[in-house]
Order: sequence, then C-alpha cells, then structure tokens
Amino acid sequence: MQKEDAKDAGSNARPTVLVVDDTPDNILVLSELLRDRYRLLVARNGAKALALAEEARPDLILLDIMMPGMDGYEVIGRLKASESTRLIPVIFLTAMSDVDDERKGFELGAVDYITKPISPSIVIARVATHMTLSRARQFLEDQNAYLESEVARRVEELDRVQDIFGKIVDPRIRDHLLKERGLMAGDVTEGAVLFCDIRSFTAFSESRDPRAVIAFLNAFFTEAAACVEAEGGFINKYLGDAFMAVFGTPFSLDDFRSSAVRAALAVRGAVAGLNARSGGEDSFRIGIGLHAGPMVAGIVGSPRRMEFTTIGDTVNTASRMEGLCKEQMVDFLVSEDCLRGTAFLEGAKPLGEVAIRGRERRVAVYTI
Repeated sequence: MQKEDAKDAGSNARPTVLVVDDTPDNILVLSELLRDRYRLLVARNGAKALALAEEARPDLILLDIMMPGMDGYEVIGRLKASESTRLIPVIFLTAMSDVDDERKGFELGAVDYITKPISPSIVIARVATHMTLSRARQFLEDQNAYLESEVARRVEELDRVQDIFGKIVDPRIRDHLLKERGLMAGDVTEGAVLFCDIRSFTAFSESRDPRAVIAFLNAFFTEAAACVEAEGGFINKYLGDAFMAVFGTPFSLDDFRSSAVRAALAVRGAVAGLNARSGGEDSFRIGIGLHAGPMVAGIVGSPRRMEFTTIGDTVNTASRMEGLCKEQMVDFLVSEDCLRGTAFLEGAKPLGEVAIRGRERRVAVYTI
C-alpha cells in the first residue's frame, strides 16, 4: 500500500507523514493513530521510501531501522545526502534500546527515537512535536528566503537610485550627501564658474526635428562634461542649450583657475571637433564666460525639491560675461581675476574693462 486512502492522498491541507516499515501490523497501528491528523504515505522497503521521499517531499518520516535489504541507517544516509530530502526530519522506529544504536542514529541525522512496542501517546506526541518544529523551521527558511530576496531587491533599487542621483548631481556631491546623511550648508568658498551657451540655438532648432535637437544637445553636453570633469570640475546645471560648470568648490583643486581655463579651451576644441565630424551640417558656435572669486555653495530649494548650486556675484558675473561674448565678437571671455597667477595670463589678449549689468565695478576681461 502506497497511500492510506484516496481522500488522504488528495488532501493538501494536512501535513504529510511517510511511514517506512516492513511489518504490516506496525503500519496498521501507525495508520490508525495518525490518519485523522496527517496525510499518510507508506513504504515497506528502503528503495520505495527513497522514491516516495523524492517525489512527495513529506513533512516527516517515521523510519524503521531493521528492514531486509536496505536498513534504516542506509536509508537515512541517502536521505541526508540528497539536497531535496536532507532537511526532512526523520524519527527512527526501533526495538533496539542500545545506547550505541541511538548514538549512531542521531549521528546520521535522526531527530528522535520511538521504541517498539509502540505507545500510542508517545507516537502522537513526538510526531506532533517534530511536525511543529519542522513547520517552524520551514517558516524560518521561507522568511529568510523572502528577506534575502527583499534585501537583494532593495540593494538593486538603491543602486539604481544612486545611479540616477549621480546623473542629476555630481557623484562626489551624491556620495557626500549619502555619507553625511544631511544637507550641505552654504559655505563661502573660492572657486571659478564657467558658463557656456550655444549661439543662435533658436534658429538652429527651428529647422530640425525635436528628437534630432535632443540628440545634438546630448552629444555636445557629453563632450563638454568630459572636458570639465577631466580638469576636476563638475557640471552644476544644464540650462536648455547652455550649462554652468564649477571648479574648486565644494571640492578643492590645487589650482582651480588654471583648471577652469584648460577646461574652457578643451570645450572650445571639442566644438571644433564636432563641427568637423558633422561636415558642416550641424555646425554651431558657442560663447564661454569664465570668472573666479568668492561664492556660496550648498543645497537650496523648498523642503519638497532641492538642488545643489552655487550663488553669488562670481556666478552672476560669469553669466554676464558669457553674454558679452557677442558684443566683443569672441567665443571666450575670461576675467583677470581668473587668469591671475596662472600661466595663461601672459598669452591672453586684453580687451579692457567692461561694464557688467547689475554690477557697479567694471571687470577686466581677456580672450584666449
């Protein structure tokens, strides 16, 4: 007999017990004791027991030790060697009471012993106890599996958020915010600010498909960002067809003025390269304004939306200087304040002092 009855075999609500014994009377006694509480499977030899265990994955196995052919010790050894059955709790059924026999059984992985002749109350109690323990273990395993899956999902989600966050702000600022768990207070620091704008962009974009315009901007910004980052600066923000880059704050540079000038010249060179590769079809010009001085760098905005930025006269002046490139008929204006102390001052062409809208003092500017 493989299953106790068709009703029990079809029931999934009750835990499953596999009874392994070569004696029909023992099987009958155990069946009468357990059939109302559990779904029963029966095997009369070790080979059948192993096959049923692999197929049905019972919640608990009652295993006779003394059986012809394959005894209980060999059966449990094979059960524990199989990944699919090694965690099924096994209770030995035995008429042997020798301590060495019990020790051997426990060493092989048995969870308990029931001695023959069988005591109904002992059988019911021990099966119930180990069934409870088995279900508790399974619950913990399921919970652990769920938690591991949830942790992996959260880690993947966090990595994705950090990756996106790192595309919105400079990765160094992102890492600082995540590490310090706080906002960056506005501190007055020295640095250089670069503004770059595409000339006649309205007319340029009017004659092109919007998707082509976006692709063009992304190609330009990718080249420009590489130039800025190579000199230790970062793109603070994109402003339509323009961008603002910062050097020396909030992360210090040994010579932020020289770094900013080199980056500006590299951006101008990148534009020349893009124009050459386009064959004149998407040829464009830019204007760059570069100024250095004190500024405030930090997080600004409302509690619902914030951004890292730099503010102050230095930022405003750099922006105005970029606008003055048209008036001066050059593509690059840099202030004397930014050239001071650098090797670029000697070779720069002075353009005199210019008035900056909204600023009382005039600014000495150069082009390179």
